[in-house]
This record gives sequence, structure tokens and C-alpha cells, in this order.
Amino acid sequence: MDKISVLMPAYNVAAYIEYSIGSILDQTYPDWELIIVDDGSQDDTLSNAEKFASEDHRIRVFHQSNSGVAAARNRLLQEATGEYIAFVDSDDVIHPDYLKALYEALECTGKRIARCGYYDVDSLTDRNRVYADKSCISAECQEVDSYDFLAGKRDAFTLWGFLFQRSLWENITFPNVRIAEDTAVLYRLLYQVEKVAVIDHDFLYAHLVRKDGLIGKGDFSEKYLDRLKVLEEKRRFWQANGEKELEKLTILAWGMELLNDYAALHSAGNSKETNRKYTEEMTKIRSLYRKNTSLFVNSSVSMKQKLLFLICYMQPLSWKLLC
Repeated sequence: MDKISVLMPAYNVAAYIEYSIGSILDQTYPDWELIIVDDGSQDDTLSNAEKFASEDHRIRVFHQSNSGVAAARNRLLQEATGEYIAFVDSDDVIHPDYLKALYEALECTGKRIARCGYYDVDSLTDRNRVYADKSCISAECQEVDSYDFLAGKRDAFTLWGFLFQRSLWENITFPNVRIAEDTAVLYRLLYQVEKVAVIDHDFLYAHLVRKDGLIGKGDFSEKYLDRLKVLEEKRRFWQANGEKELEKLTILAWGMELLNDYAALHSAGNSKETNRKYTEEMTKIRSLYRKNTSLFVNSSVSMKQKLLFLICYMQPLSWKLLC
């Protein structure tokens, strides 16, 4: 049986991490290791994780000064020894059959990536629903074209919920970004395969949506610039690989993201330097749209998206009124 490396970046999650680790200890799949990188937490995250490590040799904990989640994920990949890779957020929980079901999905289909369903919760109590189904989760699954994920037809924004063959990660590292680090690598992984084994079971992964961990709707942060950088690099990747349709879809996503940020930027009244950076991004987008006018007749782009962009392109501040 192959070893699965479960990788968990952690930062200031003392109130949650014991539940996450506990759900991994409950796995019915026996051959796993849990690697945790504490990214300079200022609470008891590190000591809580080390307590579990002292009681189970399969758990290893590392500490680094606060360097961001991307650096923590790169360290996790360096320390992993398994044939398969699974990421679990340090405030989420997984069903006891999570690893088993994903691994069996790969085994029965011969694929290199497996994906399962998930559900969002907003409290620790709600997360217990992941244990509500006591029966063993079947590995029955369907084979889905990776293009469906790449083109946005299926959810592919997070690394959690996936199981990857380790060899797919060769020459892939996380860029130095503050947000959207999942997006920055996931398309590169999916592009290496033709099919993905998908288990449509929503109770395998419980994702905690923390209000204290999110930037409020409508607020602005300069971190958003990193998300635009990730999309720009993604566009260049598709261009280099001759994937014109995927490039167009990425240009659209980049433009829509920019318009959303642009409206929030003006509402927040940020510095001249921040405004200058966003003006440069807007110039890039306008140039790309002029070169890709066929984007607006692309069947995979909804009429609402086309109209929203055309209106907001002319007047970015109208974005908040329309959405």
C-alpha cells in the first residue's frame, strides 16, 4: 500500500487544529504521514501540534518564522516522503474514509489525480456533520476530463479535496504570493493529465469558512494584486502552450477580478502608489481585450459576464452597482 503525505500549513489556528489532526488520526486508510509547518503562529498552534507529534510517530511538525502560506507549502513538499500528496487546511476536518476513498478512486481508474466533493460550514459544530455518515464511503467515481476543471466548468480553486500522485509535483513550487497560491499551481497539475477521478460525495471534506480569517466583502487589500499576478502568469502559461481558448478564459477572469478590485480600491481611498499599480493592470487588460475581441463570442462566456465587462470596462465604478 502506498504512503499518502497529508500536508498541513498552520498559522494561528490553536482553536481548530486539534480537530483537524483528530480527523486525520481517525482515517481508515492506514499508511499516511501528517506533516505540519507552523508559519510563525502567535498563539498555541505550535505547541498543540507538537503534542500530537509526541504521541504518534506518523506526525511531524516544523516551525518557521512567518513567511506566508506559499513558503509553508513549499516546505511541506520538501519534507513529504509519500507517493501521494493531499493538502488539508488546519481548520478543516475530513471524513474517516477520505484518504481511502480518494486512493481507491485512483486505483480503480488508473488516474493520477482524484477529486471529491466538499461542503462549507461556519462553525465547529457544523463540521461534525462530516462524521454523520458512518458507512464506508464507496470509491465509485466517474472519470472527468481535466479540461472541465481548467475551463471552470468544475470547481478547481483549492488544493484540498484533491489527491495527487507525487510525481506530478516535479518542478512545481508555489510562487511568492500572499493569496491565490492554490490557483497558481493547480492548473499546472491538472494540465498534466487527461482525466480526473471524481467522487461526487459532499461529506468527505468539511471546509470551515472563518469570518475572522476573511477580508470583508467590499473591502480592499493590496494582497489582491497577488491574485492578479497569478492570473497573468496563468495566461502566459496557456499562451506558451498554444491553449488559445484557455488563455481567453483566463483573460476574462483576470479582467473581471481586476474590475472587482478596482471598484473596492476607489471606495477605500487608497494611496497614490496603489492606484498607480492598478492603473497599470487596467492598461494591460484593455490591451489584451483589444487583441482578443473574439472572447466576446466565446460560448463558454455567459451573456451576463459579457455585458458586465463591457459596461464596467467603460466605467469601472459601476461594477458595485451591478453586482
